[in-house]
Amino acid sequence: MSHYFPFAGSTLLLLALTANAATELTNQVPGPVSEFGADAIRSAAGGLSLGRVVISVTKDLKPEAFRIRAIAGGYAITGGDARGAMYGALDFAEQLELSSRVRDKEEQASLPVRALKFNVPLPGTGYLSEEDLANNQWFWSLDYWRKFLDMAARNRYNAITFWSAHPYGRMVRVPKYPEATDVPAAELDRNIAFFRQLFQMAADRGLDTYLVTWNIHVSRAFAQQHQVPAAGFDSPLIRDYQREAIKALFATYPMLTGLGTTAGERMDPMTAKQKMDWIADTYLAALKQLARPVPFILRYWQAEPEPLAAMLASANYPGPVYLDIKFNGEHMYSSAEPHVLDPKWVALAHGRYRLLWHLRNDDLFILRWGDPDFVRETVRHMAGPDTAGFVEGSEVDVPGPDRIHTEAAKAHLDWQYKFEKHWFRYMLWGRMGYNAAEPDATWLGHFRRRFGAAGDDLYEAIHQSGKIAPLITSYHWNYMNGDWYPEGSIGSWNTAYEQPRVNYRRAAMYHDIRTYIFNNTIGGEMANIPEFVAGLKGEPKKVGPLEVADRLQQYGRRTLELTARARVHVERGAKEFACTEADLMAYGNLGIYYAEKLRGAAHLARFLFGAGAQEQKDAVAHLDLALQSWRGVVAATENHYLPHEVWLFGQFDWKRYLPDVEADIRIARDAKPLRSGATYDLQGLHAWLEYTNGLLGIVSKQPCPPLPSASARDSGGASEPPPSGSGCPSPAAPAQPVRVEAEAAASLTPPLALGEDASAGHARYVGVAAVTGEARPESESITGARDFVSPAASATYRIEIPADGAYLLSAVCWWPQRAGGFTVLVDESNMRDLTLRPSKDAPLNSWTIEKLSVPLYLGVGSHTVRIVGRTPGARLRRFELAPAPASVTPPDVR
Repeated sequence: MSHYFPFAGSTLLLLALTANAATELTNQVPGPVSEFGADAIRSAAGGLSLGRVVISVTKDLKPEAFRIRAIAGGYAITGGDARGAMYGALDFAEQLELSSRVRDKEEQASLPVRALKFNVPLPGTGYLSEEDLANNQWFWSLDYWRKFLDMAARNRYNAITFWSAHPYGRMVRVPKYPEATDVPAAELDRNIAFFRQLFQMAADRGLDTYLVTWNIHVSRAFAQQHQVPAAGFDSPLIRDYQREAIKALFATYPMLTGLGTTAGERMDPMTAKQKMDWIADTYLAALKQLARPVPFILRYWQAEPEPLAAMLASANYPGPVYLDIKFNGEHMYSSAEPHVLDPKWVALAHGRYRLLWHLRNDDLFILRWGDPDFVRETVRHMAGPDTAGFVEGSEVDVPGPDRIHTEAAKAHLDWQYKFEKHWFRYMLWGRMGYNAAEPDATWLGHFRRRFGAAGDDLYEAIHQSGKIAPLITSYHWNYMNGDWYPEGSIGSWNTAYEQPRVNYRRAAMYHDIRTYIFNNTIGGEMANIPEFVAGLKGEPKKVGPLEVADRLQQYGRRTLELTARARVHVERGAKEFACTEADLMAYGNLGIYYAEKLRGAAHLARFLFGAGAQEQKDAVAHLDLALQSWRGVVAATENHYLPHEVWLFGQFDWKRYLPDVEADIRIARDAKPLRSGATYDLQGLHAWLEYTNGLLGIVSKQPCPPLPSASARDSGGASEPPPSGSGCPSPAAPAQPVRVEAEAAASLTPPLALGEDASAGHARYVGVAAVTGEARPESESITGARDFVSPAASATYRIEIPADGAYLLSAVCWWPQRAGGFTVLVDESNMRDLTLRPSKDAPLNSWTIEKLSVPLYLGVGSHTVRIVGRTPGARLRRFELAPAPASVTPPDVR
């Protein structure tokens, strides 16, 4: 919070009154932290005569708080501690830079912890793109870290968290396990010297440092020496090694503040309690042996509230414990209010731990962003008696060199690193995490300083464009990072956590018009499109797709108007303006694209559920306008940014998705109304169609009368036609099992290939052959991540379903190992649980029958089944779709 004091003598720095007084800066606070702030004053003061400026500490202020006062002959800057003194000095310097005058002021921290998340771009981290890991030389540059840490301190961040699966093999020598080192001795010495300097540089700027890991992992060298898996394996040896590695870490880096870990992404066989016992027996046990209480971050992912709380109660850990919990899934740029998976995490805090809200920016990587209103509201909703603060950052992106500009666009680069380009975004979260009441005048002052007369319009343009991504992500809600990327309307995953029904998703990266119709909103305050079609009357009234579209269009248009107006007033910062202008032109058009996409989806949904042909025409018209706006995004970006890898989304640029945007128009134009009461038209839509029919008051009808089989039709057989207007198709055969042999694939892509098993009567199968360049094995991939929607490694089949219904899929498979399996895509829908895996007790290296764990809901007619496999040696001989419930026997292995 902040307080201003307008009494006489303190409001303005009147240079005339101090013209004869030299600036004399006295820093009475020992140490580099306060001196960092003092240096900022020296730089900002220049030749100004400010009189005597004294920096000191007092006990009557809270930690990190500061006070600025005009006094006789100068100014007093007082902090509650060294950080507070530094923040006061930084504020004093900023006031000089922005206005050449200083107001009396007093502030204290809104949130105690304001941390940045930084995935270490080194082998073993896992959660980064191949491009980022191949271009990581900058990470070892102390010049980079000096600039990054300076930025963090100036913006009032007070912690930085370094994330990696298991960095110990590259950071420490473990005396008890010398074989665990992953690099040569000389390289390890250089690494240790570097990390010591890095952690000390952070401490010198008032930044705590944490190392945060995932579990269970060991170093590759340790795994090879002891012949154990490098991940996902527990044993007394592994536990002892983990404890010794932690003790070695703090012996090597005594300036490191704390440690953190997650409940595990490689602890699948364990129960929730077993995971907690493992963490208590390794991390907490090791930290208790250290000479000081070490702050500990426990990430909640893949844990459960009660076992975690019980473990902490019994562990009696002496240091502070922070529970790292996602504020809004993996999309912080959505609602400003939290939507947690289980409210028990918050309810159980009460002294056991403090909440460290995890703000995951897996949304915004390229275009500049800045909406102070959104940040202010988010900070307000994070605050509470059990809140420690936040950790903010990306799992997908690292703020390294800005290397995606085209050769032509490089002419306007006057920065080197991405965090310098996105200075306003970093400023907003750090500064308002410290003081949620920081006035908008501060941000406006920075824009005026950088761009002169154009600053006012440019600031407001970024402010308006900053509302687009949170709004569309809140309405078109998807929980995890691979589900959704709002800068591009793409994402191939389909998780939809917290929702009663999984979002409908085709197995393609681009979210086409159908995915917008059958998609959740982040919370009940918004009406999804099925609710909109049904015309629900909620109290209070829900915000529907057309209202959201109107807001998006307003934000987009205002962004474009303000950017055009700013263009004629640029006084300075012409290079940065050129890049910012291109970003804003892209953002403005993107906002209008999303507006027209939602309108098109709303009208097409009405048409599908029987509202008439005019709705289809309206949908096509809006999607045509969406295409025009997407072309505007392409025009603003194609000569500005290079195509480049965005982790989980493959190579990205807006132009590559232009054909998909055009295809939306064809989808709408070719659409047919859904059959009255139908619930099995497309796989993945079953739950949504039942839900929508229920909202509309449509009772699902009995299946249509079956048609005669093809043989009966050929022999001249006849049947009673369905009633006129019933929505039933022409008579079809009754439901029968559909059996498909492996060699019947309509298309087959490497590394899947046809093979023949001589030991089983020369039966043909599709199997994962030797790996090609199109689909490398995990051992050859730095990240181990692959593009799920790639056509590689798939066999596609076309099948005919004789009648609406639920079908059970079973297949004859051969497994060389327990890991892996075949993913099944029906009608290209990307749904959960559609994976054939080896049964726990089934024999390996022989033919066995495996079943999907969920039924497939299919309508009468043609469908596609795509089998995707990458596990070397895995085979599939045939599969069968049997009506459920059914007494038919799954395909035998003879």
